[in-house]
Amino acid sequence: LLTRDVRLSGVGGTNRVLIYVQTWWRNFYFDSVSIKNYTVQLVYPNYCPSSELGGRKAP
Repeated sequence: LLTRDVRLSGVGGTNRVLIYVQTWWRNFYFDSVSIKNYTVQLVYPNYCPSSELGGRKAP
């Protein structure tokens, strides 16, 4: 579940993993386990091959 697929932060499906990990850690009877929300601007590399851009630069 955790390492089978590539997951990009802030892109759908991440919350499912967070909730899974939170639930798993609660099994160890910690006083509290919480998920903090925060905003971060991430820069992702261009995954589009230049051949698909027809000589144009990626946005």
